Amino acid sequence: MKGLLNPDSPLNQFLVRIADLCIINILTLIFSLPIVTAGAAITAAHKTTQDIIHDNASGVFLPYLKSFKINFKQATIVWLLELFFVAVMAGYLWLILVYTEGTWRTISFIVLGVAAFVLFSLTTFMYPMIARYENTLKQHLLNSIQLVMFNLPRTFVTVVVDVLPLVLAFFLPTLFMQLGVLILLFGLSFMILIHNSLLKSIFDKLEAKKEKDEAAKLAEEAEGDEEAEGDEEAEEDEETEE
Repeated sequence: MKGLLNPDSPLNQFLVRIADLCIINILTLIFSLPIVTAGAAITAAHKTTQDIIHDNASGVFLPYLKSFKINFKQATIVWLLELFFVAVMAGYLWLILVYTEGTWRTISFIVLGVAAFVLFSLTTFMYPMIARYENTLKQHLLNSIQLVMFNLPRTFVTVVVDVLPLVLAFFLPTLFMQLGVLILLFGLSFMILIHNSLLKSIFDKLEAKKEKDEAAKLAEEAEGDEEAEGDEEAEEDEETEE
């Protein structure tokens, strides 16, 4: 009984994390209601779930609001661009269904599928990177392209996780409705938690490499300073002998 009352017990920690995910999910749904703010809401959800994964979370409400405010501009630009391209692809799908058939329809579906994969692959990294790192939007995009190219299998799995709820809602609407309460409480936040868990090793490697490069650079600078001091001392010795 004493162990159950301990706030650091595994059970209590688990319940706290469940509550955190519920809060993140509800906040994300509320802040996404105006539609245009959904990108910032998703980014804030990425930030708070990243904190949970790294065991840095001491409450999620205030960190969520802070991330929403700080990353609002970049996340909203990405979100609006994503909506634009989704609308274009939806229009292209309509054209395929109305005006094509046979081989051309198959080819058109393949082109559409590749375009959708490229778009969702880029946003797979864009939102977590905006949440995690301070950078320009252009640099976030360039970094996302590199990460997609060098991590295609992991990217594919992450995209599948992201679109799975949409597939479930489209092909199994009855089951989707039956899971409605769970989806409202945990759907988005749990999906984003899995998303960031899949990408964690990629970001950890990047940060470890950056720390190693910075340490090597500092060591080179320190070595250069020592050589400069040695040269100065040698020059002083020569002047003294003269």
